[in-house]
Amino acid sequence: MIDFSIEKELVNRNYRELTNRSNYYNHHEVERDINHIWLYCKKNDECAMVSLDYDALNEKWLLSYPMKNTKVNYKVTTDTKEEATDYFRFVLSENSLE
Repeated sequence: MIDFSIEKELVNRNYRELTNRSNYYNHHEVERDINHIWLYCKKNDECAMVSLDYDALNEKWLLSYPMKNTKVNYKVTTDTKEEATDYFRFVLSENSLE
């Protein structure tokens, strides 16, 4: 799991964890190697989602987040969990999250 303080920061920024992920993730045969770690959405805008996944087939971490002042989600692929954590801490510190 990514650093718990990051999840706490998401909650502090008015995000909530989505427990019913079936509406968000597409369950195709291709995605069976994707492990969904967590998914948060903005309380007043369910289109603003932050997700962390692990691609077991390619051994990559997938982080997706809504960019501030846009309707675009940015997706980053990293080799390690630590890189994903460091990158997301940077996004939070720069206030780049919607």
